[in-house]
Amino acid sequence: QLLVRGASGMPVDARIIGVDGSIVRDLALAGSGDLQRLTWDGLCQNGSPAPAGVYYLRIENDGQTCTRRLIVVR
Repeated sequence: QLLVRGASGMPVDARIIGVDGSIVRDLALAGSGDLQRLTWDGLCQNGSPAPAGVYYLRIENDGQTCTRRLIVVR
């Protein structure tokens, strides 16, 4: 889980990306200007569990981008 504060009225787009650059899962929040909880349940777009490994979380809002590394351990 991650706390995110997005610009009010602007969508918060978040993607889980594999080390090969492929999009594993798209996540989104409506920007409210308040802290919101962003949660990834460890599943891929098709609903299957993401394999153990390194992933990147890329968050974009109001022209700004933030990337963080995630490690999935099964």
